[in-house]
Amino acid sequence: MTCRHAKKSDLDRVCNLLATEFSTEPVHQIIFPDTESRIEKLHEFFVFTLILLSIMEVRFLQKMAQVLCFISGPTRWK
Repeated sequence: MTCRHAKKSDLDRVCNLLATEFSTEPVHQIIFPDTESRIEKLHEFFVFTLILLSIMEVRFLQKMAQVLCFISGPTRWK
């Protein structure tokens, strides 16, 4: 398992993975009942969220096909 800071070029790939994996969650099936647009809407949500969180340090750990997001507080404030 490797750890590195996310790059802007990783954003689309990570959001696609998150949207695809979360699209089968029962809560998201209720919020987005249209199966054809669910992944697209979740992708937009994750893009917005990760850009917003990029003010903080967002680190991605990759192991096989899974991506875990760990958020650490802004170190410049410590």
